[in-house]
Amino acid sequence: GADSARMGWGEVKKILNVAVMLATERREDGDVQSLHEGSDAAVTQRRKRTSINTSFKAQLTRKEGYSPVRGLSDASRQRPPLMVAIEEKLESILGFVDMNAMHSGFSEGGGYSLPIIEGLPLRASVMREKVLLYTSGYEGEGTKRLKAYICLTKRNFCVARGGDERTMTDLIPLLEVDNVTVTQHQDRQTMEVFTVKGGVVSGRCYTFAMIGPEGTHGDQRMAAWQKEILAARTVLRSRELKWLPRVRQAAFDTVTNKRVQFFVSSLIVLNFVIVVADAEYRPNEPNSEKAWLGPIFDLLDLAVTMVFIFELMLNMVAYKYKAFVSDFWKLFDVMAVTLSLLAIAFRGGPGGNIFRSIRCIRVLRIMGRLRSLRRIMKSLITSIIPVLNAFFIAMIVTAILAVMGVDMFGDVSHKHFGTFVHAFFSLFKVMAFQVWPDDYIPVLVPPSYYVDGSVLLYTVVVVIAVVWTLLNVVVAVLLDNYVQAALKDERKDTLKVLHQRQADALRTGGLNTLLPRMIHLFDTNVQLDLGIVRLFFFLDFDQTGKLSFTEMQEGLRKLRSDPMIEISRQDFDDITEGGRLTEGGEVTLQTFHDIVRRQLKIYVQRHLTDVLKMEVAKDRETHIVLHAIRFMILHMADEKET
Repeated sequence: GADSARMGWGEVKKILNVAVMLATERREDGDVQSLHEGSDAAVTQRRKRTSINTSFKAQLTRKEGYSPVRGLSDASRQRPPLMVAIEEKLESILGFVDMNAMHSGFSEGGGYSLPIIEGLPLRASVMREKVLLYTSGYEGEGTKRLKAYICLTKRNFCVARGGDERTMTDLIPLLEVDNVTVTQHQDRQTMEVFTVKGGVVSGRCYTFAMIGPEGTHGDQRMAAWQKEILAARTVLRSRELKWLPRVRQAAFDTVTNKRVQFFVSSLIVLNFVIVVADAEYRPNEPNSEKAWLGPIFDLLDLAVTMVFIFELMLNMVAYKYKAFVSDFWKLFDVMAVTLSLLAIAFRGGPGGNIFRSIRCIRVLRIMGRLRSLRRIMKSLITSIIPVLNAFFIAMIVTAILAVMGVDMFGDVSHKHFGTFVHAFFSLFKVMAFQVWPDDYIPVLVPPSYYVDGSVLLYTVVVVIAVVWTLLNVVVAVLLDNYVQAALKDERKDTLKVLHQRQADALRTGGLNTLLPRMIHLFDTNVQLDLGIVRLFFFLDFDQTGKLSFTEMQEGLRKLRSDPMIEISRQDFDDITEGGRLTEGGEVTLQTFHDIVRRQLKIYVQRHLTDVLKMEVAKDRETHIVLHAIRFMILHMADEKET
């Protein structure tokens, strides 16, 4: 304005440069400089920045009565508003927010972690458009007109409020779109997207219009969008099976019920008893004294098999395809039930006895239902490959000794060492039963019982190399891998208990679901700050720079999170300390930044406390390290409060 014109834009630009560099210098010296201490490049950069700052400060100081921090001297009567604003920013030591960098906050997931806030799915979009978004309707009181980027996919209608495709602020499932209307106003055409209440976007109504000349009276683009959205919703509704979720939930509740599990386990044991009794009395054999038991056993076997088939069908309905086929015990159930059906189908026919004898493996199904047996079986299965490797080495050494035995004793005892197969089998009996064919190849040769040195040396090598060493190595590998697998499974159970304790812990606000996701998505303070700014932008629908309880509640529901983040009024009061951290009941960006950081610190403290109580932290070194970290966090919190 006029005040700026009196100074000249050259001076204004210099003042702005000083403001930016001082804010950057203050922030970098406090955060980044300590991380690069000792780096020649960093030292050179700091010296260069200091030299530039000193040069600008000197130029500005030469102006009469001006100080780069205090502005003009008190004697100066005219202080342009622009300089006053810069002075206030410098004195409050507020940095600036790089809106371009902000759109990258929390966007990269580490490993398995998915981003909390995603970009627009433009590659999968059917339509895309840059439009205007009205926060409170086209003619609503206090409405704001914002740029937005919208796109339509086969399942969702996506909005990037602010117009930057890197930050998708609203993901509206088409199945939650209640209606889409187009209204012709005097100057432009608008499209209203109504959503169902209780959905992801909490029943919000979105009003859009075209930008610039395209938004004039004759434009038909909004009508085209209306047609495409409603058509895509119709296609989805035609494919949706509304009854399937209810049926699947009912089936899941049934198969996971403890009484049902106990009943099925009892039937498995009963079926095994029937198979054992059938093998004992053999009622289906000709002239059997227990022939009258045959029809009873067959009827019981058929009834139990029908129950198993029904239970298997319930499992198929209760679990989705990927979850079902990835579970070993469910696939084993399919195999066991299939073999039972084949045994019934071929009863009395050719091959019927084979399928009938295989019925006994159905008892192994009980291991999938009893936790302790399942852990043992899982550990044994995990140990198979290492044990086979050790056993392969033992077999190679045995084969070498068998070849040597053929050359040494083939002429003496053709029965035991005449061929490689005979020699290998003889050595296998030595390993299994520790029996040496002393009658044919004696160590002490009668009648004088002198020692045959070659036989003695051979037997000593066999016993030491195979019986004492390699077989024990096989057993040791089995035990070691079994213990490791059992410990790994125990750690998984421990983590489940830990997560359950966290869910049941005293709450410190409604952000508990969000906090662990945030921890996985940043490595430095800068990334965390950018992510918090981006999250605030995501939640602030009307772009007022403040968050009300309703905005925070509705915005958190839209974040990618499972389960959905639900925040109540009590949660809002908890994280804002009873409203002490709000301004007129609303949260500013700076306050939101402090709240999120405080909640993260509390979450880490609670997590460390829970871990210290778990078995996974019982070793002394881990216990001491975790205690030290917990003490440091508590000490940092105390220093900040004081």
